[in-house]
Amino acid sequence: MMRRSVILFVAVAAVACKESEPAPVAAPPPVAAPAAAPALPPGHPPINGAMMPGAMMPKADVAPGGELTWTDAPEWKRETPSSGMRKAQYRIPKVGADTEDGELVVFYFGQGQGGSVDSNVSRWVGQFQGADGQPLTAPTKTDKKTVGTLPVTVVSAEGTFGGGMAMPGGPPPTVKSGYALVGAIAETPGGPWFFKLTGPKSTVAAASAAFDKMVGTFKAQ
Repeated sequence: MMRRSVILFVAVAAVACKESEPAPVAAPPPVAAPAAAPALPPGHPPINGAMMPGAMMPKADVAPGGELTWTDAPEWKRETPSSGMRKAQYRIPKVGADTEDGELVVFYFGQGQGGSVDSNVSRWVGQFQGADGQPLTAPTKTDKKTVGTLPVTVVSAEGTFGGGMAMPGGPPPTVKSGYALVGAIAETPGGPWFFKLTGPKSTVAAASAAFDKMVGTFKAQ
């Protein structure tokens, strides 16, 4: 009887020990490495800092001598910039049979930033294709002038527009035929300012006189 009790006690103790053992814990899943920030599109003016998907670049602080003022054309509508990289943005009302408005955007990247005048002109013009389907290699017209004390380069081009810079994570720019560009680069002591007007050809042509008048009001502060 004693032997049977001992055996029963040992069996019960073994079951109790087994039930009290902690359940195995699964190893935590491996932590994925953070995704690298996408590079800026080829040909975009260099800027400081990486740009995360969907992020808005902070506006560059204007360097001493780099503040630029100008007079708006009364028929243009100033809008809240859609990107932190834009200093200003305007909607240019469409004319005639054009089905959409034009747009003027103003960029300033800071002193020593943004690339040279020639590289930006080449990039702007290269966003257009000619009748042969090949990217344009030279502007339709170039005018270098001095406004006050500022060197200013004004260029124009037209053709099939391949779009500007696509926002990281966003859709690619829409290709549009019958488009035109009028652009100006003002070289201030604190860095260049970039003015880029694009839209349907008739709308841009109608806005060209107002654009030239605006350029004539440039003043560095």
